[in-house]
Amino acid sequence: MRFQNRVAVVTGAASGLGRGTALALAREGAKVGCVDVNRSALVETVLEIERAGGVALAAPADVADSAQVRLAVAAIVAGLGAIDVLVNSAGGALVKAAHETTDEEWRHCLDRNLTGTFYFCREVLPSMTGRGGTIVNVASSLARIAAPDFAAYSAAKAGIVGLTRQLARDYGPKVRINSVSPGAIDTPSVRAAIDASPDPAATLSEIANGNTIARRLASTDEVVEVILFLASDSASFVMGHDLVACGGQSVVAY
Repeated sequence: MRFQNRVAVVTGAASGLGRGTALALAREGAKVGCVDVNRSALVETVLEIERAGGVALAAPADVADSAQVRLAVAAIVAGLGAIDVLVNSAGGALVKAAHETTDEEWRHCLDRNLTGTFYFCREVLPSMTGRGGTIVNVASSLARIAAPDFAAYSAAKAGIVGLTRQLARDYGPKVRINSVSPGAIDTPSVRAAIDASPDPAATLSEIANGNTIARRLASTDEVVEVILFLASDSASFVMGHDLVACGGQSVVAY
């Protein structure tokens, strides 16, 4: 029960990695403020936590809208108490060649990933500075390496890594801030992209083999464990670090 009597906020909590993180934090004793733009799926996450005996609160919000972020944080503090842990998991990929990417697509990708992460950090940092806390930002292995047609997404995730280091320097040691950079994870959004491709079997093989040592997709739970480690007291001397969990993707050239 590493998070007993703590209040955690997880963005992107309606599905995938965010949902897995919210459920795991609740199992380990946290009261969890769940944030997502998908209201109906967000409620399902909260209900699952409550059915297991945990405490959770749904705070629907678009992370790219600073006013909605402010209201969501205020609602969580009012309902659960002061925030001890923030996990910025909300985001989404854009797979498109740079020269074909429109202004709107570029802005939308950066807003969903980098800007939303900044807004939530900015909102919780004043209170955390006074009482302490931890923040884990979800970046990507593509912040370090290149894959075809991920210009906007890679830029956004690299921005998250840079933002994490800067905030760790500015607000530590009272607030510990780190990031995690996963490789390809077996989430509903990844599976949907695979299924929508012309040859799903070939696409799955390509993506799985992209995690070049493991040669498989990561399970959600495997990455959740990395997030929980960084958020817990077990990582008390880890500050400003980007922990890469990519199945070897970032260390093998070919």
